[in-house]
Amino acid sequence: TKSLVKLKELPSMKNLSTEEKAVVLSDAYLFKDNLPKPLRGILIIDDIFHTGTTLRFVARSISLTYPEVPKYVMTLTALKSNY
Repeated sequence: TKSLVKLKELPSMKNLSTEEKAVVLSDAYLFKDNLPKPLRGILIIDDIFHTGTTLRFVARSISLTYPEVPKYVMTLTALKSNY
């Protein structure tokens, strides 16, 4: 079963301000308490890192259930060549 559940479809965040992203993401994720115990940490992997807004809201959602567990973040991105 999934632990992190996206509760709604999200629009493209590309052209939104940080404040607008915060409004969109405020109730977008739910973290279920269904992980095996004890936890040594939780790894969050995101496909791109720009402002960090999505990662902050995902980490906040996890922290509501597991406040004492360390969270680690990995971002994956590709750089475009200018040639």
